[in-house]
Amino acid sequence: MSNRTTESNKTQIIADKSLAQTGALAVQDAATNMRDMNALLSTASGAALAKFIEQGDVKYLQALEDLNKQTKTSTDHFIDLFNSVTNSQNKQLDDETNKTQIIADKSLAQTGALAVQDAANNMRDMNTLLSTASGVALANFIEHGDVKYLQALEDLNKQTKISTDHFIDLFNSVTNSQNKQLDD
Repeated sequence: MSNRTTESNKTQIIADKSLAQTGALAVQDAATNMRDMNALLSTASGAALAKFIEQGDVKYLQALEDLNKQTKTSTDHFIDLFNSVTNSQNKQLDDETNKTQIIADKSLAQTGALAVQDAANNMRDMNTLLSTASGVALANFIEHGDVKYLQALEDLNKQTKISTDHFIDLFNSVTNSQNKQLDD
């Protein structure tokens, strides 16, 4: 084997290790970004629901729907990156690079598990807010008899489904990716 081939192999090994590490770090950063974004959106959702409770104006439920769309966008970005990194990893590696890949795979699995846990917490928080708003909408309907509060209840139920669907998408993506890694 020539020096050029050996040098080229060493360079490729370094590049493969760097790619594995960079991918794992990018997914960790995306998970942190998703967690931070979801915390901000949850706070804003709480404010919108507080306004709905205070004023009974259903326009705040539209704001909640818009915030839920932003949460989905944040979740979708994480899922896309997570799938891209986990699907692009080269399993035909030499022993040294394979050790790095194993560490990166463990990091991805841990990040995926933490992202699912964060999504579960976000869903739980959102469902608490939505349940409270539903109670207020029902109480307002009983007190005033205005059907706009029944529409608000329907909208709140849609938001609960959307929140649950976000969690299911993330959970399935992480689980499928981890199962694929076990199969490889």
